Amino acid sequence: MRSPGARNGYRPATVKTTVGPVTLERPKLRGTTAAFVSRLFGKHVTKTNALESLVIASFVRGLSVRDVEATLADALGDQAAISKSTVSQVCQAIKTEYNTWARRPWAMSCSISCSWMPPSSGCIPARRPSRSWPRGASPPPASPSLLAWPPAWWSRPRPGPIS
Repeated sequence: MRSPGARNGYRPATVKTTVGPVTLERPKLRGTTAAFVSRLFGKHVTKTNALESLVIASFVRGLSVRDVEATLADALGDQAAISKSTVSQVCQAIKTEYNTWARRPWAMSCSISCSWMPPSSGCIPARRPSRSWPRGASPPPASPSLLAWPPAWWSRPRPGPIS
């Protein structure tokens, strides 16, 4: 079903990309209060995901907001550079997302793997090698074992919030 309204020409819209600004023609609509939303770029998009990824990667590597802005201006030219406020908004969104992740309850990500192995499985030797016992002494009988090990990240320090 078509929505009410009709196209009434185009208006230019500039999207900043990693190769420079790209000017698109977005349709203007009349006879409706709905705004045109591009299936390719969405609504109010002024920068591509690749450009946003460059901002995030620079910020994560320790560059300040001003350094990120200056680096993008040097690498992509003044036309493709994004403002300090845009860089700051992207960096603040990343900080918020990371801090939410860092404060999540441990129960959501904590699990211990374990397996029960009978001696007859072959995974656990039924007897220790005789050279580990003094001559004449017999080792204790083999018994089933419960093997448990923590995930690989268990010994790592828990990440803290960033400011």
